Amino acid sequence: MVAAGTRTGAFLTGLCLVLASARAMGAEPAPSPEAFPGICHFSVPAFSFQGSPVDQARCLLRHVGRRGVIWPRSAKLPRVLAARIGRPVEIDPDVLERYLGPGRRGMPGGLRDPVSRANDNDPAAPLARYFVIHDTSSLYLGAKPFPRDLDTSPEINDVTPFLGPNAVAHAFVQRTGAIVWGHDFAVPWRATQFESRVVKLPAKGLFLNIEDVEPRRADPRGPPGNDWIAPRHGFTRAEYDSLTLLYIVASRRAGTWMIPTFHATLDAGLDDAHEDPQNFEMKAFGAALERHLKAIARLQTAPLPSSRPNVARAGSQGTGTDPATANGGAATGKVPLQPSHALP
Repeated sequence: MVAAGTRTGAFLTGLCLVLASARAMGAEPAPSPEAFPGICHFSVPAFSFQGSPVDQARCLLRHVGRRGVIWPRSAKLPRVLAARIGRPVEIDPDVLERYLGPGRRGMPGGLRDPVSRANDNDPAAPLARYFVIHDTSSLYLGAKPFPRDLDTSPEINDVTPFLGPNAVAHAFVQRTGAIVWGHDFAVPWRATQFESRVVKLPAKGLFLNIEDVEPRRADPRGPPGNDWIAPRHGFTRAEYDSLTLLYIVASRRAGTWMIPTFHATLDAGLDDAHEDPQNFEMKAFGAALERHLKAIARLQTAPLPSSRPNVARAGSQGTGTDPATANGGAATGKVPLQPSHALP
């Protein structure tokens, strides 16, 4: 979430939020998409990066090193992800509703509600295609070591500064796995410099942005105020579980499996480019996604309870629309994960 470089000032000023004021962003002339297509070659008329959905993901998920250095080689995608990106989502919304459990993790919209559309919800534009993974780069600890209660500390997990009507992302995942909503996935919102400064209006609604809590501390070998050190294991298992659950929900609502991307790969090459997420583990993301999909598959094939004995029926295929809720607070319930076995 923060720029690749040094941190100046206190906590909030040091965050360098992407949705800074227009005056701050106007300090440098914004490049056009034609002049700066990004490292993965974005086309405004196509509302897409270059290549197939899987090829795009391999480019957009390239490893992000310290200080925002993007590795030159394409990402190696987990099989469970590569087999799905760009394909129709075949999860029954009613089954996913049951899997999410009471409260649906605080999700504001329904599972049959569409995601946003590009060009600020232009009905003629495509639905959101890109699922952008960020880290908050907060709390900034300076020279202090990471605390022992790193993953459960209320102070570190506090995302309140990022919320409000202009919340900087659609959703926030705390290190405990709790999800806090900023905007429903139907709301067109921009949260990267690439969207705001380069593509501009056509990008609004094409990207769904997820912030994951990951604190930072200073590298004693770096300049004063730097925030170069993130936890060795960037995200917790609970974070990966909730992040991949959001990916499933977003993809179900989009109708096709979305293309994941890192914030840093979008901004790469821009002045004040951002360098998150740090220490992201693609294998852990794939493992969490597979855990969810296997549990959902079991639930999808399990008989529903019946009032008549010895009568079982398949998962509901209802076509009603889920009512939208207005709960934007944290959803602290955790989705129970079942022991893994082969997909049917």
